[in-house]
Parts: sequence; structure tokens; C-alpha cells
Amino acid sequence: MCAERREPSHRSARAGVLLRNGWATEVLLNAPRTLGGGALVSFANLWAPVQAYYAVFNSFTAMAHVMSAAPPTTHVKVLNWAAPAAGQASMPFVSPWTARVGGAPGAWTHHDFGPAPLNLGISNLDAAVDREEVSPTLLLAS
Repeated sequence: MCAERREPSHRSARAGVLLRNGWATEVLLNAPRTLGGGALVSFANLWAPVQAYYAVFNSFTAMAHVMSAAPPTTHVKVLNWAAPAAGQASMPFVSPWTARVGGAPGAWTHHDFGPAPLNLGISNLDAAVDREEVSPTLLLAS
């Protein structure tokens, strides 16, 4: 990482760019409904999950640039930073946005999913993680 990247003003400027990208992606996500009507919405919905993911991903990346002296520089590093950061008391998130899955395959632990008892029968996420179809880190960022 170059020295200028560590400067707070550079991190803040980069955070601004990332937030604008996240917001622009949200606008793009909403544009078919606003501008096109039902036929365009059904076509555009194919990309809606991807656009929603990157809107949130850009926002988390911006937050990392503001909060960290050495912000993560790769996609995986941003996800690894965001997963535990979202659950910290100092973060501006409330349940369910603080929900996290941890632990080893077959022995998952669930944090901040709301009032107990947690009904795992309504979700197939544990099974998908156990089958290694999706990583717990990716679940946290989605």
C-alpha cells in the first residue's frame, strides 16, 4: 500500500467516490420501476441482486476507508473487515443488519438474529454453508 493511501484526506476522498458509486447503483436498481414499467422491471430484476450487493459492498468499502488507517484493498479483505465490524456496538447497525454466522462447519453459531429461539427450519443457509456452496463470510456481507 502506498503512503498516500494512508493519508486521512485521501481515504476520505476515496470514501466519497465509493459512496457515490453505491448510491448510483441504488438509483440504477430503482430506475426500471421508475422509468420503465412492468416489462422492464421483470427484465431488470435479473440483475437486481447483483446491483443490491454492490450498493452495499461500496458502502461498506467507504466505511472501511473512513474507519481504518489501513483500509482493505481487495474484495475478500473488505468482506472479512465488514463481517465482524457490523456486529460491533460502535457501528450504526441494528438487528437484523448485525446478524452473523460463525463457527466451524456443522457447528455454526448464530449471533444477533433477534429473539431466541432461532428457528433454523425457515432457512437453508446452514445447509448451504455445510455443503460449501457459500462461505459464512459471504453470508455476512449479503
